[in-house]
Amino acid sequence: MRSYFGAGAMLLQLGASLAVYGRLARHARSPRLRYAPAPDDEACLPPVAVVIPVLNEAKRLGPCLAALRECRRPVARIVVVDTGSHDGTPDLVRAAMSADARIRLVEAGAPPPWWANGKAWGLRCALDSVETAWVLMTDADVGLGPRAPARLLATALASNCGVLSAAPRMTVRGPLAALHAAMLASLLFRVGLPGTVARREGEVLANGQAMLARSELLCSEELWRLAARSRCEDVTIARTLHAAGVRVGSVEATDIEVAMYDSVADAWRNWPRSLALRDGLTRPAPWNGLGAATAVQALPLTLLVAIARRRDGNAARAAALFLIALRFAVGLGVARTYPNGRGWAALAPLADLPVALRLWHAALARRHRWRGRLLAEVV
Repeated sequence: MRSYFGAGAMLLQLGASLAVYGRLARHARSPRLRYAPAPDDEACLPPVAVVIPVLNEAKRLGPCLAALRECRRPVARIVVVDTGSHDGTPDLVRAAMSADARIRLVEAGAPPPWWANGKAWGLRCALDSVETAWVLMTDADVGLGPRAPARLLATALASNCGVLSAAPRMTVRGPLAALHAAMLASLLFRVGLPGTVARREGEVLANGQAMLARSELLCSEELWRLAARSRCEDVTIARTLHAAGVRVGSVEATDIEVAMYDSVADAWRNWPRSLALRDGLTRPAPWNGLGAATAVQALPLTLLVAIARRRDGNAARAAALFLIALRFAVGLGVARTYPNGRGWAALAPLADLPVALRLWHAALARRHRWRGRLLAEVV
């Protein structure tokens, strides 16, 4: 009975791995979306409003605003939306307003109790003060290069994308880089590689840390009704618009950096809340993707340990070793995203099993906390 169970688990793992690695190979061979250079005359680009929803971000918002102040055209407005901070964040924004007239503070307050996503609430409130044709949604831990907004907009215009996300560089280091890279790899295994225009809903790759969209596409109240009940508002927004026929793309951006999470405990506690892609409102639901990612990431090493001493397990050991080698190869590719922690990021496969368990835990949880705020349930 045990041998039949082991054979079945190996066949399931091989099938999932074939599907996942096959999708990654197709993405790698498909035409890549090129990160366009900024035009010599940036005045030819339409204006962009940068929107930053915040909650208790006094420690991180300063560098973000300093970087944005270095961005000229097409950045016409910088809107910081506070959703109920009590750490002095609004005062920091007011001080920055005196140095740059483009900065504006919107005090939205805490979201209504039926909103399960405070960031989505902040984005929705910000749109009332946006008058530009394009909106660049970002976070307080993001550092945009001086020409990054112009390059993102030029890329969107050249590719005719109504929504464009950027895959940034991560400035985390040490053991945090290993954990972070394992979590990031789970997203790639479920969705695919950045640098393409999505053909199917399940391939929509969205990143709320740097997501550009046409303002007119964000005016639908139905869109925000869906985002309000989502743990991953960026994916919900992008998938909903893709379903409506909007071209949604992603691109690797080397001039955008994110100092995402301060410690291993911070990442472990907070990122799975959105990374699990628990949506419940758009399709596909997260379960198939999580199952495939678990099979590819967590099972090979686990099965190898389980059959290590079995004399009749040569074929299974060979298959497990092959899949582990593939996983480490993908890990080396992901490590490029961590310029300050490539060595640690390459060790990410060793964190795959706990990451898989944590993502399942987050996906099954109905309530989460963010910055001390208890969020509404997602059913």
